[in-house]
Amino acid sequence: MNTTEGQTPEFDAAWDSALDKLEENNKELTSNCPQSLKAFIQNVVLFNCPTFSRSDGLTEYTFVVANPEEQKIYFLNYELVGKIEIYNHDGPAFLKDDPPMWLYDEIHRCENHYEHHIVFSDGKEYLIPFVFFNYRFTDWFKD
Repeated sequence: MNTTEGQTPEFDAAWDSALDKLEENNKELTSNCPQSLKAFIQNVVLFNCPTFSRSDGLTEYTFVVANPEEQKIYFLNYELVGKIEIYNHDGPAFLKDDPPMWLYDEIHRCENHYEHHIVFSDGKEYLIPFVFFNYRFTDWFKD
């Protein structure tokens, strides 16, 4: 689905199916999860958002992400239970030379932890295993 060209009916059907599966996953996930995670899933939509911080962390990790549409800056904090895995994807719409933008994310429940999967515009995909998650936000910085 990483394309810079116009969409096709097949693409639209695949995209609709993926969105339905994500909605099902989120309903199941929010039925029994920590309040901070539930609030994030239900209230925060990050798409095409500038990402100011992506650094390595061993036990804790923080993302700083701007949402220009909402005029907010989000701080996502994780307590890790394993190493963050980073995958590199290629495709015509992944822009390696531009600053990374948050494109898409999903959260999944595992046996004894959660995983946050995040895809960025530069083709990097982060898989973050965590047991604790918290987020906070501030209003957009004014000049």
